[in-house]
Amino acid sequence: MMTVRGAPVCAPGDTGVAPTARVAEGGAWRREDSVGSGTRARCRESAWREINESLERLQTDRVDLLQLHAVGDLGELDLATGPDGALEAAVRAVDEGLVGAVGVTGHGTEAAQTHLEALRR
Repeated sequence: MMTVRGAPVCAPGDTGVAPTARVAEGGAWRREDSVGSGTRARCRESAWREINESLERLQTDRVDLLQLHAVGDLGELDLATGPDGALEAAVRAVDEGLVGAVGVTGHGTEAAQTHLEALRR
């Protein structure tokens, strides 16, 4: 199984470009591989733009997982899940069939507590 990530910046040097040909092939690869992307945006408009840019970069019409990246404290969670927050764009993407599931990532001493709160929301 291969996981393909297409977030704008997954890690230094990780652009999502190398696996693009495999993603674009379609067909059987979806049974074996997962395609994910993410956004560090906190507002709906920016997140929606990044979701669509990732789909274009990966040359696909759908990702299996979209992650709201770097949500490590309640302040970041409030921004992402509040009115006009990134979560609204993620839910729209799910509703439109562009995304299969939504997750939250983050690091730091408050991340675990923050992610438990994210599950409640």
